[in-house]
Amino acid sequence: RAGARRPLPRHRPAHLPPPLTMFRLDRKTALVTGAGSGIGQAIAVLFARQGAHVWVVDLDAARAEATCAAIRGDGGACRL
Repeated sequence: RAGARRPLPRHRPAHLPPPLTMFRLDRKTALVTGAGSGIGQAIAVLFARQGAHVWVVDLDAARAEATCAAIRGDGGACRL
């Protein structure tokens, strides 16, 4: 009937990557603004875990330093 919604498929289409496949950022540099807290911090940490060298930028210098310290403590590379 017109306007009826189709049910979502129960299988994953073959053209999509597996759901847990993560991207690699080796030899890449990322500049993350708002990296002192929230989503910016989460992105900075994730990018560092995926191999990127992260530039941490935030208006609050203490929070930016804390994010950078967390990244370094996890074995990542970052600069302020």
